[in-house]
Amino acid sequence: MKTKISDGGFKSSRISDSNNCTVTGLANALGISYELADQLCTQAGRKRRKGFHMEEIVTYTHRLGLRFRRLPYKKQKLSEFCLKHSKGRYYVGNVNHAFAIVDGTPVNAYPVSNVTLLDVWKVV
Repeated sequence: MKTKISDGGFKSSRISDSNNCTVTGLANALGISYELADQLCTQAGRKRRKGFHMEEIVTYTHRLGLRFRRLPYKKQKLSEFCLKHSKGRYYVGNVNHAFAIVDGTPVNAYPVSNVTLLDVWKVV
């Protein structure tokens, strides 16, 4: 499965950060700038250079009018999910990583293997 490589605008943002997959995943899933995604995550409670739970970001962004719908979901391989969901924008996670899927293609700062998805949020 081919991954579209995108850091969500991180490198051009001049923001010094690491462990930021929740931010880049959010930027790619929503199609927004890294700066705005970083601001949303910070307001939700994320600290620089620290991982963060996707659910906390989604809960915070709901208050701002950004809508995600959690898919009732069983563990599924990335390739299976992408075949079944060829349209739409998703914010997804596995055990220790978050990224986006846009129109059936994983979007991430580096290639993603056929991981098992544990958390899936559809942008609505």
